[in-house]
Formats: sequence, structure tokens, C-alpha cells
Amino acid sequence: KPLMIGAYGRLHQQKGFDLLLQAIAQFSPDQVQCKLAGAGAQASYLGQLAQSSVHVELIGELQLIEPLLAHSDVVVIPSRWEPFGLVCQEALVAGKEIIANNIDGLTEQMLTMKSMLPNNKKALLQLINANSVAELVTAITRLLQYKQVTQLARPSLQLPMAIRTTAANRYDAVLAQWSHQLTS
Repeated sequence: KPLMIGAYGRLHQQKGFDLLLQAIAQFSPDQVQCKLAGAGAQASYLGQLAQSSVHVELIGELQLIEPLLAHSDVVVIPSRWEPFGLVCQEALVAGKEIIANNIDGLTEQMLTMKSMLPNNKKALLQLINANSVAELVTAITRLLQYKQVTQLARPSLQLPMAIRTTAANRYDAVLAQWSHQLTS
């Protein structure tokens, strides 16, 4: 079974989805499949990039993200800049492995959660250098290798419940802080 990659957000240069599509093109369809959800200024450009990859599906804007998360083994967040990173929070709460650029708000979220993982599972949350197709390829390859090694013991990739709970509690706290800030 191929590694199922989910990616979603505004289709804009900020989100770096062009880098992800270039990285996925370096894998065969039996290794990696990708669903990219979203709408925005780069929809046409990303559609052109995806045309040459039978293992990439652009699915447009979604009202509910849960079906995409349920279908994905890993969420990739290749943003060039990301002040907070709501996609990261949502993926953590859903228990999904994450590959994210080591930038802005993504770094803090990922390092906090990664510190909760035992050493043999650190590959499940990967921070990579921003704007690097090669780094994305390496990170995806790491997950493929991890999946291959653990496939008999664990049929699907999944973050431990402690991380999911911490992320969910943190999400609620952040929303409360923003609500307080906006009503003050």
C-alpha cells in the first residue's frame, strides 16, 4: 500500500505546494499517493504541475477536512512562511504524522510534540529546511522506510494518544486566547 499524503490549505505561493508536487514526482505511484485540497491563486499552476503525476489528485476546496485526514497517513506542510499553522494543529489532533518546514509557528508546535515521542518514533514528526524539494524527498523516504519496518507490528502510521490529547487541549487554549484578544 502506498504512503498516503494529505496536504491542504490556500493554494498560494506561501503554502509551498509546488515544492511538494515536485518532490512527489520523484516517487512512483506504488510508493506515494497525494491528495491536495484547497483553492486559490495557484490552482491553475499546481494543476499543471500535477498533470504529469498520476499519483497526485487535486480535490479542490473542502468544507470538512476530516475525510482527507482520515484517508491520509501523513500531512505535509511545505509552507514558505506560516505564522501559526492551523493545519499542523488539526493534523496533530487527528493523530497524523507530519512533515513540516522548520519555520515560524510550525517549529514551536512540532518541537513541543516531538519531545513527547520516544527516539524510535521521532521520524513521525519531521521538521525540514524550508523551500527544499530534496529535503521533502528525504523526509518522505524516511517515512516510507519507517512504515516498511513497522508494517507488521503496526499496519498504519499513527501518533500516540498523549500527543493527540496535548494538541487538542492546546488548540482549545489558543482559540480561547484569540477570542479573549479579539474581544478585549
